[in-house]
Amino acid sequence: MGSLHVGNVLRVACALLILVVLSGSASAQLSADGIAALRARGQSEGWTFTVGPNGATDRPLSELCGLVEPDNWKATARFDPCTPRRELPAIFDWRDYGCCPPVRNQRNCGSCWAFATAGALECNILIKDHIEADLSEQWLVSCNQDGWGCHGGWWAHDYHWWKADPCGGTGAVPETAFAYQAQDRPCDCPYEHEYLLDGWAYVGDGSSIPPDAAIKQAILDHGPVTVGVYVESSFQAYTGGIFNNDTDGAVNHGVVLIGWNDPEQYWVLRNSWGPNWGEGGYMRIRYGCARIGFAACYIDYSFFDCNLNQVPDACDLDCGPAGGPCDLPGCGGSADCAGDGIPDECEPDCNANGQADSCDVLYGDSPDCNTNGIPDECDLASCPPNKPACRDCNVNGVLDGCDLASQTSLDCNKNFVPDECDIAGGFSSDCQPNGIPDECDLFPPEDVPAADSCADAQLVCPNIVYYGSTAGATNDGSATCGNSGISPDVWYYYRCKNAGLLKVSLAGSEYDTVLSVHRGCPGTTANQAACNDNFFGLQSYVQLNVNPANEYWIRISGAAGASGTFRMSLTGPPCTYTGECNNNGVPDECEPDCNANGRPDDCDLAGGISPDCNANAIPDECDIGGGSSSDLNATGMPDECEGLGDLNCDGAADDLDISAFVLALIDPPGYESLFPACQRERADINGDGAVDGFDIQPFVMLLTWD
Repeated sequence: MGSLHVGNVLRVACALLILVVLSGSASAQLSADGIAALRARGQSEGWTFTVGPNGATDRPLSELCGLVEPDNWKATARFDPCTPRRELPAIFDWRDYGCCPPVRNQRNCGSCWAFATAGALECNILIKDHIEADLSEQWLVSCNQDGWGCHGGWWAHDYHWWKADPCGGTGAVPETAFAYQAQDRPCDCPYEHEYLLDGWAYVGDGSSIPPDAAIKQAILDHGPVTVGVYVESSFQAYTGGIFNNDTDGAVNHGVVLIGWNDPEQYWVLRNSWGPNWGEGGYMRIRYGCARIGFAACYIDYSFFDCNLNQVPDACDLDCGPAGGPCDLPGCGGSADCAGDGIPDECEPDCNANGQADSCDVLYGDSPDCNTNGIPDECDLASCPPNKPACRDCNVNGVLDGCDLASQTSLDCNKNFVPDECDIAGGFSSDCQPNGIPDECDLFPPEDVPAADSCADAQLVCPNIVYYGSTAGATNDGSATCGNSGISPDVWYYYRCKNAGLLKVSLAGSEYDTVLSVHRGCPGTTANQAACNDNFFGLQSYVQLNVNPANEYWIRISGAAGASGTFRMSLTGPPCTYTGECNNNGVPDECEPDCNANGRPDDCDLAGGISPDCNANAIPDECDIGGGSSSDLNATGMPDECEGLGDLNCDGAADDLDISAFVLALIDPPGYESLFPACQRERADINGDGAVDGFDIQPFVMLLTWD
């Protein structure tokens, strides 16, 4: 009796130890002792499967299981009895048809519900489209609006069908758009949605676990189905065999059933714990065990059939092996010149040449100068008015944007329109004509080279970056800073339109620079206006107040003989280009220049170079030379400005002056008495210093001048 009592005590103690180990395994990873206890239990209970360390035993079940049954879920559920229509096969497995993508791994996140949801659709896509899709479970975890996440959730097929994420997006998202992170990450939508369900339904007549035959029919008709199962430590530690531990408990895990085996009475279960769990990520589980099949549901997914010929697009392209899934009537009847898996007849064909646009471009049948995948002729045909880059204003068969990119056409005014089109369309004038819009003739080019000598310096302007080098240059200037008196130097010229603060920077240059600005040429310490060495490390910077009355020469040199490549930028008042003296937007050479002195007439007048005594905006010499004014006394001043012939002083030389002229000619005292405010010298029309008969003919000419 004593030995029996001791044996009973030992058996009870052993059972308690196993219970302690197994109860702890629900919240912690399985230890070696826990696995040993499971093996002992399996041996005593006749398990037909093995347990051991695998890809899931190092995590607690709370991170592996996350299916949470909603309250009253049947109240709004759509059920389909899925009654078998014929004798079902005894053995079926979608893997035998190559229709199961690689097993996924949810890692340390209770997102089995999302993986079961996505898994069923991934298998359907492979079955019907022959495309191995990888869908984003993270989008379901992060973007559902039901509060589900790594702490658990329920079937999310509605989000692949009609239910929207926070951005209004519906349908499955590819893994590449939102990669799995095994965390409750924020939803940074919108995302691309590539696949959409036609619907889904629960299997059976309303019971929590439908009949086995209904599940099998659903698998045959609709592909792998999502189901719930009760998981505990023996399921977690499963390494192979037929799982038959029928421990009862609340369903807590979502998986996918892909097939069955009637002779051995098991389902083929696809898990989401990675390929290092079970039999390559799969389990054979006894019918009716661990509540397998709970809330089984299928999805409706239509294959891609872009040409509506009732043949999957993938099969349109290739019939595959005889007896295979694509060995269908009408298969292999489409080409795929682009190799993108889409039949050519479904691809865009904007030029209606019977070939996909992508192939027109790929084979060089149509140019695609802007590399947007659209033949240029279609870009031209569909170009909106507000998009100048896709026009062909010069009718050369090339998009304007490509003309500019290749510099076949220039765009000096940066308006995205070729210069020749600005001119031809009347948007810019070209008074010269030199093929350059006038507004561009008014400014120097952006690639102004640095001059080796001060005298050859060219004009530079603010808001342009200039590059050059002092290597190989001579020295013809000096400055008070940087010991640059022996260093090679180069020069630029600057003159401003209005007064202001000029800033010159050599930041970004590649050697120890010295920068100075001078008010004369050659630039010396005597006419230096500013100088700097080492403002930005070894780079230089100056700023100074400038005004239009002065000219400035910018000297770039190096410290103690240094030379190299430089980068110069200016900010400040706009430059005055010598081609436009009056700042009216018209090149000087296109303005009136009646005296042919190379300057517009209005600049001659404004600068005091030419007088305009009659205020008609024409230089006096041009009034005389052009015949609009007389200069009978050859003084260089229009006669109307001298009062010549206006003997009655009424402001005009006309017929009313005839009697006064005769009086001045024959009776000087009488004239002076009658016209005391006038000068008798106005009657000296020929300018010989005397009022006499020799002035009569010139006076007549003056009156009749037209």
